[in-house]
Amino acid sequence: MKDLVNCKYGMFIHHVLPWSSYADGSKPQTIDEFADAFDAEGFADSLERMGVEYIVFTAWHFAVQPLYPSAVSEKWRPGNCPKRDLLGDIIDSVRARDIHVVMYTHPRDGHDFSEEDKIKTGWGQGAHETDSQQPNLSNFDYDKWNEYMLELYEEFAERYASRLSGYYTDSNGPKDPADYLHTNTDHQIVNYLKIRSIMKSHNPDLVTFQNYYGNVYTNDYGNSETFMGFISQLFGYKDAHKWYCSKNIATTLAPFSSGWMSTPSRTGESILTSTVKELVTYTMFNGSCSACGNVLYASGTFTEGNLWSIGVEETMAEIKAILANYKESFMDATPSTSYPTRSGSCLEDNNMMFFMTGEGKAYEYLHIMALPEDGVIELGLPEDEIELSCPICETLNITEFTKTDAGYVIKVSQKSECFDHVIRFDRIGTPQPPKYEWINNTDKRICYNGAWFYASCWGYDETNRAKGCYERELHCGCDKGDSLYLAFEGSAIEIYGATKSTYGHADIFIDGIPCAHVSQYDEEIKGHVLFYKSDNLYGGKHVLQIYAAEDKVICLDAVKVIY
Repeated sequence: MKDLVNCKYGMFIHHVLPWSSYADGSKPQTIDEFADAFDAEGFADSLERMGVEYIVFTAWHFAVQPLYPSAVSEKWRPGNCPKRDLLGDIIDSVRARDIHVVMYTHPRDGHDFSEEDKIKTGWGQGAHETDSQQPNLSNFDYDKWNEYMLELYEEFAERYASRLSGYYTDSNGPKDPADYLHTNTDHQIVNYLKIRSIMKSHNPDLVTFQNYYGNVYTNDYGNSETFMGFISQLFGYKDAHKWYCSKNIATTLAPFSSGWMSTPSRTGESILTSTVKELVTYTMFNGSCSACGNVLYASGTFTEGNLWSIGVEETMAEIKAILANYKESFMDATPSTSYPTRSGSCLEDNNMMFFMTGEGKAYEYLHIMALPEDGVIELGLPEDEIELSCPICETLNITEFTKTDAGYVIKVSQKSECFDHVIRFDRIGTPQPPKYEWINNTDKRICYNGAWFYASCWGYDETNRAKGCYERELHCGCDKGDSLYLAFEGSAIEIYGATKSTYGHADIFIDGIPCAHVSQYDEEIKGHVLFYKSDNLYGGKHVLQIYAAEDKVICLDAVKVIY
């Protein structure tokens, strides 16, 4: 089985009692009926036909109803778990098909409880005055809620951790991490650090991740979600060449429904919102950037288990068939360190091309999604200082291949029609380590002081200030004197932000020395704009400080540290 970190696509399945139904539209009435009806073997067979390499399946979500006979759940809230060990059956069936299993958990879903259960578990009566999904902090009992949750995670880990490849802890979404902080603890509402300790103590190799809104708490990776209201915007932008890529563990797409858990009737036509070509194009491009998982397709299942909405299995099987043609150049390859794809960019930003590295770094694969009209492909020099030689392509005639001081020039003409032209190069030399590092605005090494806020681009609206930014997100200061602090070690830095007509000026200091007064004002909204590049610092340890020079917004996209 391929390591989870090298997988290219998986399936996110929210299987939750209140939103599940039978094919005729009727619904199961009890948690036992819900669990007993699920066909774990048929479900695993279907996943195998779809070609997915891993799944994220719901261990519990709504009202914290774990899908196994839980002594902890019976102790705290009797009647909220089934007699059948559905999770165990699913894990065994899916793993038998060489498919990784990651279990989704939700450690802060007390808002779905009855008032009686809220009091029992420490969630408390009522809700937060501005958000019904948050507890009323005046009567929320942090210690009791976490006693309940951590007992549940301990039981869950003892039962399943050794058979899992990873686990997922959901968080509060776009309002994290600034809102609803509990004044007496280091974490909001949930002790995420202790959850990690429990899970990792039972299986240190577990990959840990969560939905990403600028913070991953103690998890290893984020999961970029595209859901609910964002989906129509996302897939309304039909040109997959404009869809941004992500460095997170996965970018979740929901092309089969309007939300994670909704399951429409089996009658009627497919509700697929994008073409197979668009989905494959994005899967491959995003795979050249992501650290792990890449694209995670999402769809709910019917109560019967292996019964999907019309179009789900058929579409995924088509994706599998197309990607099988790119086994060496994509499925078994890794993101290139010679020509890396920048997080937050799209295919258009990359001249409709991307690179992968394959077979023990012996080959470099150039994927060309659209040929230039003149047939001339210009490549810069590889960033890891290897050399390219012996280009081979089955679908293109290569008429010229030369190296200049600026990089490589290739001239081609089309030999046959193809979804994706792939040129394979031999890699010569020993790859050198990267000579730079991207430090994103959400990096924990950056300290913000003042009225900074987090801004993110979830769709592809041309007017969004975060469009094209590194991991399509920004931190913005609002008031004069708002500042950030970053200690770094390197020979130079580049500072990237965004522009807008309401943005102002910032003062940049290195090691306490004023270096520049920059403007982020522009009538045009732009993302990932280079505002400042330092002189050669000749290595050593340094401190970067940026101050808002007036009562207008300034923003940080990312800092590029050059060694």
